[in-house]
Amino acid sequence: MSCILICPVHIPEPLHTNLVGTGPHVILCPNIFPKCSYLERLARDAGRATIYVDADMLYSGYIHAGMLERPPHVLVRRPEPSGWNADLAAMIRIASTEPHLVIVDTLNGLGGMWGGPVGIRRAVHSVMLLAALGRGVGTMVVAAAAAREGPAGYELAPGGRLVLGAGRLYLLKDGGPVPLADAAPADRPGSAGGRRHTGA
Repeated sequence: MSCILICPVHIPEPLHTNLVGTGPHVILCPNIFPKCSYLERLARDAGRATIYVDADMLYSGYIHAGMLERPPHVLVRRPEPSGWNADLAAMIRIASTEPHLVIVDTLNGLGGMWGGPVGIRRAVHSVMLLAALGRGVGTMVVAAAAAREGPAGYELAPGGRLVLGAGRLYLLKDGGPVPLADAAPADRPGSAGGRRHTGA
């Protein structure tokens, strides 16, 4: 695990988002660029201390290049396979003590550290553990996922079942998350309309 900056700031204001409850919330993203924009805004405007798990390394790359400014309340972590257990334990200690927003960008990137279905399961289990142990203090966990619709339902792209409950699934559309049950079929990833509507 490598950490860009440790920032022990706790901002007590409520989290302003249309996501209901502490989660975990999985936001299906058929397009990478709206995903980056939404997560950056979510972290920036969170109104509370935020842990940004940058498994795809795009967010930290933009900060390093000077294209984004890291807000003072955001702690960025770039996970590595060898240090993930210790990193996860450290995040759990933080997020179970005071209310935080935890952003995982993305489940695909996190699971890709180990590869295959085992890696995806490990990523999902890590997100669920973070959410469960942080729920008592009001920590919210949001995970983005590059996804597509397959014959058996939504899958992480390029492969792997999405195993969280349907009530926690959202589709990124018009710049924000829409509950998957409320998304029109033409707007869903994998449909003909979904290929036109990128979720921007």
